[in-house]
Amino acid sequence: SAEVEPTALPTPEEREAEAHFVSTAPTLKILNHHPLLEDLLHEAFLKKDYLAQAPFLPAGAGPLLPSGALQPAPGPPAPKPSPHTPALPRPVFPTDPLTTPAGRPGPWGEAWGAVPGVDPSWSPPGVPESGTESSSQAPTTASTSLAPRTGAAVVPGDEEGTTTTSTITTTTVTTLQGPAPCNRTLAGPEGWLVSPEPAGVPYDGSLDCTYTISVYPGYGVELKVENISLAEGETLTVESAGGLEPILLANESFLLRGQVIRSPANLLTLRFQSPRPPSPGSYHFHYQAYLLSCPFPARPAFGEVSVSSLHPGGDARFRCTTGYQLQGARRLLCRNATRPFWSAREPLCLAACGGVVRNATVGRIVSPGFPGNYSNNLTCHWLLEAPDGHRLHLHFEKVSLAEDDDRLIIRNGNNVEAPPVYDSYEVEYLPIEGLLSTGRHFFVELTTDSSGAAAGMALRYEAFEQGHCYEPFVKYGNFTTSDPRYPVGTTVEFSCDPGYTLEQGSTIIECVDPSDPQWNETEPACRGGC
Repeated sequence: SAEVEPTALPTPEEREAEAHFVSTAPTLKILNHHPLLEDLLHEAFLKKDYLAQAPFLPAGAGPLLPSGALQPAPGPPAPKPSPHTPALPRPVFPTDPLTTPAGRPGPWGEAWGAVPGVDPSWSPPGVPESGTESSSQAPTTASTSLAPRTGAAVVPGDEEGTTTTSTITTTTVTTLQGPAPCNRTLAGPEGWLVSPEPAGVPYDGSLDCTYTISVYPGYGVELKVENISLAEGETLTVESAGGLEPILLANESFLLRGQVIRSPANLLTLRFQSPRPPSPGSYHFHYQAYLLSCPFPARPAFGEVSVSSLHPGGDARFRCTTGYQLQGARRLLCRNATRPFWSAREPLCLAACGGVVRNATVGRIVSPGFPGNYSNNLTCHWLLEAPDGHRLHLHFEKVSLAEDDDRLIIRNGNNVEAPPVYDSYEVEYLPIEGLLSTGRHFFVELTTDSSGAAAGMALRYEAFEQGHCYEPFVKYGNFTTSDPRYPVGTTVEFSCDPGYTLEQGSTIIECVDPSDPQWNETEPACRGGC
């Protein structure tokens, strides 16, 4: 038979009466088993320490035994004592019902439903099906009340007047119910996170819940607010925990229903604090993993970048506009990690001090440091070479040289010995119409001395076919043309950007002179208003 934990005997509070015997013995497959049980009980009562014997409970140990469950066990009368056995008096006990202050815990519904003062409909919250959790509950305290109470049993017989006195100790167990489990670690590609159910039994202290959501490296956590309702004084923070230091993503002031928060790492933590249990605020979140990516690389000044993919395995390629040189890696790879990253820093496009531009079509050459000041003691040479059958047109966007010995020379040829078509020493004003080459080449030379500095130069070049006019250009404006190849007879109409007006030229120009095609007017200039 199952063991029964020892329980305390009743405290006598009523007048003495005959004891009712309670039988919980299992049914034996023999006849007339009740006298056997009665003999056993009779022998137990003969012992001096019978008060320490555990009572037999009809329904197992529990918090409370109803008084109606104590009924005399049916059976024939006790047998008469043998003539050789002296007659013993039958003991007399108080008629109080047997109670058990504490017993073996049973199912929640049975144990709590029987405790006085507790709502029978309350039951502790269940453990979630997924994830691991560690509950932070208030401690359970047990207070023992040592209140000696005496009950007298008079034993009639040969020695009349003998009185036996017993001391009963009653133990009262008080349980403080802790808050519902709320510290959890969630793992997996998708799931739900809900606030703990309010406890039905009051408990002391505040509520402090911490949730950790973990997904695979290379993925981030996307958190969507399905519902949220917080009371005054409650706080809820969301942090990304995958880096060297936590990054605060949101708090209770910015969390709204339908809001989506993305963690840039594979770990995300939420912390909820409530000083007013057992009725804290509520929240409901849905989370899922998403593939992390590298940030879009910065486009270098005077350059361009093209990206195949921002996810791990993708690459970014850089190039500089004509006149600038790439300083750094030309190609970067997006590498997989807890937080994906580019294989190197983005390169820079720096103005080169000279160079060769072959098959030149359209582009610019600028002085080192442009649009900032150039350096001292420079000697830079550029060679521009148009495709076969083409000539070059050079347009002055800006020329700013320091006084003294800083000098710009443009030569109609491919070396330093070619005749100059522009020399800053000899020309005070820039030619508005620009310069035309007689062949395929222009040679540009810039020299600076050891003192003074200025912005330098910016020259725009374009190649055009023999027998055609060059492509017009207007800064801070645009134009329309009747033929994009600009043969003889082509007309072009100019317009300026908003805030600018046309000056120093005609609104419409035409390509003329079949023997030496050229525009009949210079391109206009667009000036900004004051």
